[in-house]
Amino acid sequence: MSKREKNMLLFLIGIVIVFGYYKFIYTPQHEKIVKLQMQVEEMEKNKLNFEKILSPKNKIYKEYKILNSKILLAERNFYSDEAQEDIIVELDSIIKKSNLKVVSISFTEPKKEEIGSNEKKKEEKSLLEQYSNMYQEIGNKITEKKIDKENKDDKTDKVKKITANIVFERNSFSELMDFLTQLEFKTKRTVVKNISINMESNLLRGIITLDYYLIPYVVSKEESILRMSGDYGVDNPFKYFKGYNVRGKTDDFQTFVSNGSKVARENFDFYMGLRPITADLPTVVIGRSNDNSGNSYIYGDNAGIEKVEFRFMKHNGKYYYKYKTQLQSMPKNYKDDMIPFIPIGKNIVLRIVSSLRKEENDNSGVYLSLINDTDLKLEVNISNDDPEKPRINIATKKGNIVIHR
Repeated sequence: MSKREKNMLLFLIGIVIVFGYYKFIYTPQHEKIVKLQMQVEEMEKNKLNFEKILSPKNKIYKEYKILNSKILLAERNFYSDEAQEDIIVELDSIIKKSNLKVVSISFTEPKKEEIGSNEKKKEEKSLLEQYSNMYQEIGNKITEKKIDKENKDDKTDKVKKITANIVFERNSFSELMDFLTQLEFKTKRTVVKNISINMESNLLRGIITLDYYLIPYVVSKEESILRMSGDYGVDNPFKYFKGYNVRGKTDDFQTFVSNGSKVARENFDFYMGLRPITADLPTVVIGRSNDNSGNSYIYGDNAGIEKVEFRFMKHNGKYYYKYKTQLQSMPKNYKDDMIPFIPIGKNIVLRIVSSLRKEENDNSGVYLSLINDTDLKLEVNISNDDPEKPRINIATKKGNIVIHR
């Protein structure tokens, strides 16, 4: 073989080696690299999306906290579906306080009760129906339970109900009214479905039928009368805490006396609750007192300082209010509208319940603007605020305003 032929053979072998390397080594590796680069880019996008979702600034957290607060307000008004024992104990306590002479009490087993049609207009739905719809939807999502076939096509809303039939005799009218008063001023709703009364020798006897509607507690678990230990979730922001004391002239409750029994009722006009950003509820909750529907409540949620404003005015002999956070306002048309109200006492009372700071990076609080253009004094009763780093800072104060800390 000549030298020229040897060179051509070597050249051909080189080409084959290069081609083989390119075809079987470089190309597959390059494709893998390109594929991995695409995966890395996709992961980077997903990472950014997840960081955005998980960011404390994501509005979904505000919506979640507001929903929690609304659910807690609903839970405040109804018994849980595990409260049968508590209802019995509580009813027994009311009977003893009112001196109602009861012959017998009978309770029905919990059963689902139809409370209305889904085809009704929204404005015609009762408060219980709205709560029932909300709890059924949330309960199904959380527990991921499938709807029973028998209920799938049912067009009526259902909620659990217990009925108590109370037979009483030889009672005075004042004793009967005292029993009904005790029921009326209870926080949780009890429906007096029917009262049948007969009179014998100036004394009353008859039957009282009470309905208790039960809803599943989604957010909180209230401590039962019969279960005195355990962690039952977030605190109810609308519940008075032990040891609460207002230093101002206005008492925390109005007391109604009937036949020697005392019944307490809230004695303030407006409420504001404050808590840290790490809580399961918004950092700011504002509303009217004794508002079981929650229609007057607005919310703010801020890791830093939230600007809050209250305005009161008198026009043509009537009193009006409005308030706002950076997130919401009451009324919605804050600039032009105001809402009429009748003060509970001689003054307008705003009750503020704050919370102590437990972490160094807890910076949530409010700059509070108070404008009182009425002839009444505005009393602001602040309790449980942090003594070293208060959550409440007064930004503006106009009119006759007294602040008690």
